[in-house]
Amino acid sequence: MEGIPPGIDYDSVKDTLLSVRGVKDTHSLHIWALTMSQHQMSVHALIDEQTDPHTALKDMTKLLQTEFSFHNITIQIKEYSDEMAYCNECQDTMD
Repeated sequence: MEGIPPGIDYDSVKDTLLSVRGVKDTHSLHIWALTMSQHQMSVHALIDEQTDPHTALKDMTKLLQTEFSFHNITIQIKEYSDEMAYCNECQDTMD
């Protein structure tokens, strides 16, 4: 995988995901360019227990396609728990 494509801001993508109703946090956000015009991303999205995962997935995907024109989007939904704040695997790394 290559680095983050020019013109895509990591923090903006993360903030966009967090703006979706019910999304509490994200981790393992990866953004890369397959070609100059085909950008891809994957992420683990943590949602609260009241949020329907299908609705959150649909809302995040639509927003990411609209805001960033990603060619391919992979989102893994997980239910948020307070213990995740202390989990090393749940900590965000920028790549």
